[in-house]
Amino acid sequence: MADKSVILVIDDNMLICTIVKDILKTKYENIITIQDANKSVAVAKEILPDLILLDVVLISTDGFEICRRLKSSPVTESIPVMFVTSESERKIISRCFEVGAVDYIRKPFISAELMARVAVHLESRKHKLQLQSMIREMAEVLRHDELTKLYTRRIFMQELQSYFEIQHKFVLVIADIDNFKRINDTYGHVIGDAILTLVAKALKDNCRPIDIAARWGGEEFIMLFPSLNEDSTRHILECMRKSINEICLEHKGEMISVTTTFGFTNVDFDVEMEKSIAMADKALYYGKKHGKNRCIMYDKSFEFLP
Repeated sequence: MADKSVILVIDDNMLICTIVKDILKTKYENIITIQDANKSVAVAKEILPDLILLDVVLISTDGFEICRRLKSSPVTESIPVMFVTSESERKIISRCFEVGAVDYIRKPFISAELMARVAVHLESRKHKLQLQSMIREMAEVLRHDELTKLYTRRIFMQELQSYFEIQHKFVLVIADIDNFKRINDTYGHVIGDAILTLVAKALKDNCRPIDIAARWGGEEFIMLFPSLNEDSTRHILECMRKSINEICLEHKGEMISVTTTFGFTNVDFDVEMEKSIAMADKALYYGKKHGKNRCIMYDKSFEFLP
């Protein structure tokens, strides 16, 4: 089966392009040649090849300049460049590496050598891309709480800090599962974990794409709703609350229901970030003290509650 890697050959000599393509096409099916060096960088940005074969000597410019332009763009900087040259002077070879190339091959080249060098660099690029993908996946996993799949407290605080820096209007919400300790003590942590997962899903399902939801700790969750007024906030929180009320787990013939209390506040940027969190928490505390299973907006009078 032919390798699907994309190889771009930049050489203003059509004969060289044909020779290179004829050699490589026995193994690689996507070989693109271009004779106009002035268009080569734009073509590379469009097709994003896995490897570029670039002649040192070009009519309109030189390969070193093309390589510098490729390496100066974030779009193409990671694409490996291998120079093709008839030059043998040490200073010319040194310049190939100075401008960012990974290798060079001299003309007239041996077919087997060209194939071998191309294979090595394509394989190396595949491994690098796989590693980068794994790193991104690991980073994304670390951003989320293992159980609930919501953002972690650390990531939420980073997002919250950025909102305070740009002073973009938002609502801060803290939610707490009612009587969760009793649920854990009565039914065990397996049931408790199942409830945490289901509540987190209900929160996430009712969030907008721009909202941020995180596990704050234990059975508490924290959310950030950008650009919402009180009525819109209440609507979203009521949808969440009702969705959670519909959760029902069976354990040894007994049906376990779940409720959650929400406290929220409109963020005032004259108030420090930690104080804003405390205000949402005071609203939650008020809701807990006055019946639970409700959504409470912060009021200044809460500051004087025992």
